[in-house]
Amino acid sequence: MKKYLFVISFLVAVIFISPNVSLAATTAELQAQIQALLAQIAQLQAQMSQQQPQQWCYDFKYNLNAASRGKEISQLQTALEKEGLEIDASEKSNQIFDESTASAVSGFQEKYRDEILTPNKLKYATGFVGKSTRAKLNSLYGCGIIKPQPIPVPITTPVPVISTSTISPAISCSGLEMVWPTSRRELYSFGGDTCDGYRYLNNKEISPSCYNYQECINAYSSANCINIPSTQKQCSVSSAPFITSFSPTSAVSYGIGTKVRVYGNNFSNLDKVSFINTQGIYYYAEWSPISNTEIEIPLPTMPAGQYYISVSSPSGSTQSVQLFSIIATTTQPSITVFSPNGGEKLEVGQTYQIKWSTNNFSPTTAIQIALRDTRYDPNNSAGEQPIVSAMDNSGYYNWVIPQSVGNITVGAGNIYKIVIYGIGIAVSDESDNYFTIASATTSVNATLIGGDITNSKADNILLKIMMSNNSNTSIILNNFSTKWSSNYFATLKDIRITKSDGTIIAPILTAFDGSSQIIFPASNYTFTVGLGQYQILANSNFEIQIRAYIESYTPIAEAITIIADRLALNSDGSATATGFPIIHKIPSAYGSVTSTNQIANILESTQEILMNMAAFLKNR
Repeated sequence: MKKYLFVISFLVAVIFISPNVSLAATTAELQAQIQALLAQIAQLQAQMSQQQPQQWCYDFKYNLNAASRGKEISQLQTALEKEGLEIDASEKSNQIFDESTASAVSGFQEKYRDEILTPNKLKYATGFVGKSTRAKLNSLYGCGIIKPQPIPVPITTPVPVISTSTISPAISCSGLEMVWPTSRRELYSFGGDTCDGYRYLNNKEISPSCYNYQECINAYSSANCINIPSTQKQCSVSSAPFITSFSPTSAVSYGIGTKVRVYGNNFSNLDKVSFINTQGIYYYAEWSPISNTEIEIPLPTMPAGQYYISVSSPSGSTQSVQLFSIIATTTQPSITVFSPNGGEKLEVGQTYQIKWSTNNFSPTTAIQIALRDTRYDPNNSAGEQPIVSAMDNSGYYNWVIPQSVGNITVGAGNIYKIVIYGIGIAVSDESDNYFTIASATTSVNATLIGGDITNSKADNILLKIMMSNNSNTSIILNNFSTKWSSNYFATLKDIRITKSDGTIIAPILTAFDGSSQIIFPASNYTFTVGLGQYQILANSNFEIQIRAYIESYTPIAEAITIIADRLALNSDGSATATGFPIIHKIPSAYGSVTSTNQIANILESTQEILMNMAAFLKNR
């Protein structure tokens, strides 16, 4: 090229200088000089017409996809057109990577399958310009490489179509792979289409109407009117996985623990899941199968940026069209406990709202709430028990305060804190100071309602007490204390606490001398028995009874005195029921001896007492 410029410059100079130099030349001489110059120009033109035109070239340095824009896309479209692949005019003018560009990329990959798809074990074209596709583009059109000018070759068969919308399974049709938009899938049932004619199919839509052939070509064109029944006979659904959507679509860069739900189909046999950034760098991830159409992926550690989600199985692989975003942030996640935050006075049985706030938390990060007392030891977790093991990060929790949380007994005073954890991330906060949980306020009252001895040699109800719980919470009965006295002869066995129907609440009582019976006359026999933490429901009444087997008895009025001394409440015995002590003098049902049976009972009881006294004297 420099040689031609030099010669042309020399000729121009000769044209302008010659008249001044050759003023004395004849007209014939000037004409001869002009003819010589014209001959040189003709020679130069002939040589230039034989020169090969300059080739277009471009070095592709970046991976390209539906999110790419600008000059790089324009150059890609130029290269694809040189391969004879068609690009939509609007995509070229706007320099965008849309459906026709994706389709052309797929066609390019199929054309050079052995160099792009096969080495990467890909069964289907991806429509994504990655490392292998770039390498082939650069081998054909990279700058500095001398290559023959490509000759456009028209494509006589459709190329694979990749929809930039959500996609459905690949359909294998006589060796040609096609992927149809999910948004149109309901219009074309591959297994049961009732259309007995023709539909219009192209890379963007499937016609909702069924036509005869003439109607179809009138509405569209003969090249795109497909006979549905014959197409069905050639097509079969592929078992390769595909992705339709995922949630959430973003996370902060400190979002460790975020779990992404991916939806699609053919997920039952996956062997690899990864995130691919726009530079083609892979970040492999673990996953948990939910079903054939759903998996859950714990987010791996990745830098801020945009990523495609890729899944693969022995049947093939695919990646999402939508991008997942990692949003850069310099602020780590945090939790702040608002209440209880120290100094509050809470009560067992009441409902209290635990409140907190979080910052830079993933929407899927769950919360754990725990109760901590002053015994807390981080080395063995003593003194801390979960209130809620896992819950959504709602910012509040309505806590009905129980008698105990795990091995922590509540209601013991000013020794508690609330601790809140972010599950899966090393973030927590606790109450700034201790707060109080008091035992439930009790309002249980006891009333004597009866008790008597009606038969000897039988079970008798000696004492009946009605317990009334007038509070809005259930209350636990704890220890029951009684004292027994009589100046008359009697023997009582199998003394026990029961419900009104005779069901035993407390087992057979043991007196202070270790026996399970009382032999009168005696004074101040004491029984203290645990009631098994029996519970009286809120706003209800409950009858307790003392029953005993009367072995022998002298039927004299007011023969036995029972003092119901004290009934402790709550699991720790920290409260007592009102109405105690209750003093009950058991009247005799045999108040006057008027019948033969009563006389016989008296004689029998007297006989037994005398025999016991005789045996006692004999053993002295």
